[in-house]
This record gives sequence, structure tokens and C-alpha cells, in this order.
Amino acid sequence: MKNIAIIVGAGSGVRMHRATPKQYLLIQQMPILAHSIMAFNACNDVHQIILVVPPKDLQFCKEKIITPVAIKKPVQLVAGGERRQDS
Repeated sequence: MKNIAIIVGAGSGVRMHRATPKQYLLIQQMPILAHSIMAFNACNDVHQIILVVPPKDLQFCKEKIITPVAIKKPVQLVAGGERRQDS
């Protein structure tokens, strides 16, 4: 059986009233989203990671979130929908 982790990080951060969406805020010099990816990467029961992000952030996430961390598992970037339920 193949287990796939889906990380939904397509929010805009409106409720936090911040210019930067929550998933990109730094904890220990690393974006929160990168911490989530690394946690699933370390889990032996997860074989692939699907990362859902805002459509305008696909390239940013590839270059600034995924590439800087050593991910061994396949990561698929997917554009999130207009609303949470669309993603």
C-alpha cells in the first residue's frame, strides 16, 4: 500500500491580519510549511507528499520551501482552489 500525505498550505492568512501567510512565517529560521514537509519526509509510512499552495506561489514554494530542505520522497506541487473546500 502506498501512503500519500497531503499538506494543504494554500491559505492567504487573512484571519491572522499579517502581510505574510501563516505557512511562510519562520520558526527557527525555516518556514512553517518546510517543517510540515520535513515531518512527513521523516515518516516511514509516507511514500509521497502532495503540497497544495496558492497558484501564484507554486514557483516560490519550489525554490524557497522544497529545494532548500533535503526531501527524499517525491513532492508534487498542486495549485489550491479559490476557497478552502476547492483545494
